[in-house]
Amino acid sequence: MQARKKVSATIASALLDFDGKVVVEGVITLVRGELGFSFVSIRPVPATTVLNVEFNNTLNSNVRVEVYNAIGQMVSAQNVATTSGINNAQVDVSNFANGTYFLTINNGAEVRVTKFVKN
Repeated sequence: MQARKKVSATIASALLDFDGKVVVEGVITLVRGELGFSFVSIRPVPATTVLNVEFNNTLNSNVRVEVYNAIGQMVSAQNVATTSGINNAQVDVSNFANGTYFLTINNGAEVRVTKFVKN
């Protein structure tokens, strides 16, 4: 998949008047910039056995996926071969104690961090 590019959308309400005239009101323009190296989604939350991690990478590279517990100890690490665009990784959390964890992704140029809960 390719990296997501800038997307624009215009939303408007059009009203048809009794005399046949069309009136456009309330124009809203939405713009989303390029999606850089970032998390797209993590699920399910709370996780019980497997955490599915979806992320966008701007490089064709290996991404290091690491999980840290609340006191900063690394409890899981894996390398994921990725392409530029949306990628997926699965993290086995079945042996983790219940609690809050920090998930990091590192493509060698940037690092992103998010939290998740394991039940």
